[in-house]
Amino acid sequence: MNTPTAQAAILTLQQQLIAARASSDRVAECEALGNLGIVYYQGKKWHEAIATFTNYLNLAKKLGHQWQEGIAYLQKTDPHPPSLPTPFTPPRPSLHLSR
Repeated sequence: MNTPTAQAAILTLQQQLIAARASSDRVAECEALGNLGIVYYQGKKWHEAIATFTNYLNLAKKLGHQWQEGIAYLQKTDPHPPSLPTPFTPPRPSLHLSR
């Protein structure tokens, strides 16, 4: 199975967004914004992801789509993936006092 590159996915989603806006299809616009934000996020394009998720959140609010609004809010408030865990450091042996 051939998977599109991130840049190809971005171009396709941007075209979907333009088409949705040209046809005044606000629901399709909202979906395109959400998907575009995810691709930016996965590509570590943080500024683009935040801007896109902000537009997604604002449009979802206007449309009254609470489920999309919730998703957009969560994606916007945590734009960076969690940090990698720190390497394991074994605990130091404790001193046991015997009687």
